Amino acid sequence: MTTTMLWRSSYILILLIIFMPIPSISASLGILEKIVHTGDLDGWDGVFSQDAYWLENQDNPGAIRYYYAPYSKADEGRRTISLDVKIDHGDPDSAAGLLYGYDTRKRHYFLVVLSSDGKLEIFRRDESGFNLLMSSTTDASPAGFDRITLRENGNKLSFSVNGRNLGGIGNEHTGKGAVGIVAVGTGRFGFAKFKVSASAGQSVAKEQGGATQSALSQSPPGSLTSSQETKYSQATQNAEIQWFVTTDPETGMWIEKIPYPTNWRMTDQFIVGPGDARTREITGYTSYQERTIDQMINGELLPWLRKENYRILNIETYSVLVNKFKEDYSEYWVTELAQNDYSVKGIEYEDNNGLKGLLIVYFIESRSELSNSNSYYISIMESDASYYDNSKSAFLFAEENKRINPEYMAIVNQEERRLKSWINCWPTLSG
Repeated sequence: MTTTMLWRSSYILILLIIFMPIPSISASLGILEKIVHTGDLDGWDGVFSQDAYWLENQDNPGAIRYYYAPYSKADEGRRTISLDVKIDHGDPDSAAGLLYGYDTRKRHYFLVVLSSDGKLEIFRRDESGFNLLMSSTTDASPAGFDRITLRENGNKLSFSVNGRNLGGIGNEHTGKGAVGIVAVGTGRFGFAKFKVSASAGQSVAKEQGGATQSALSQSPPGSLTSSQETKYSQATQNAEIQWFVTTDPETGMWIEKIPYPTNWRMTDQFIVGPGDARTREITGYTSYQERTIDQMINGELLPWLRKENYRILNIETYSVLVNKFKEDYSEYWVTELAQNDYSVKGIEYEDNNGLKGLLIVYFIESRSELSNSNSYYISIMESDASYYDNSKSAFLFAEENKRINPEYMAIVNQEERRLKSWINCWPTLSG
């Protein structure tokens, strides 16, 4: 099982679109109600209760848990973001509030949080680590929820607590990026009434069209029919989420749920979005030749892309996706004990016809007493260059937040064990 990915076999799947029900409470987390987890996850327990969403962490004082939502870049610089937040039983270093300006490529962001002693604190997280930008006393109540509000005016950001203006900041990192909620440290953290709105402003409608060949239409990974000419407006993009679901036709059970904005849709081969955006997963490949992800990329993927007349723009590591990949793969039963090393890298490329793409490689190096091997599969997204940033944001959000059905995996694992047992017995029965 270490060298196969059964859930990637697209020929056994039926693709459906469903809208996930919002929990029957009035927490009003908006889009985040469909994104936050419930139950235990990495030491954080999530639950909807008392008209709020609660996160609790009792064991890891240095832990941070955050959730962010996809957004329209057309709204950047004119958003108002608000959240009601409460800290119960927090230690002196605990805090909770808003994640702001999240850069999905660099994983840099701001934390605008209330500390357990009621101070508003602004942190910047970048390659240098966490840096405190500002700390201010507030009239926060230890007994109830307090409202944090952020307002953008271009790249200027002002903030207030319970309606009291506490100042602002402005630099090249503000006025843009994803927003969400965050909890820091140990304690019980409540979140309610998360809201993002954009003031009236001019959004530029862009007309995209024309058929073009793409990396999606070559081999690997397969064929793509050219799109019809389509007109989209950035102003119509919204932050509502739908879940695309893969289903096993034999059992009727769902296998995987993948979140995308509601202005995306499913076709027979792809998930498609504004600006001729197209995404799909490619069934994995296995090799018993020892190699690293860099050797595979440099020896196979880059020569292939260049042969198809694409320019390589960037190659980067996605550490958050590595953790997600490892977590998902741990659901699979394996036939032998092996040491697995997980890597995830993205290759950005473009052509001469206004197309840009991102190819994400999920790579495993497996070493055991019986054999060494490596396997990988690919997720790929392409769009018109002028829509690429929005498409990339939605694509990375989907990759980071897709979910696998543990009940279905239990059935797959049971069948794998039965098959392995039968194979092991076969020489004895035939001899």
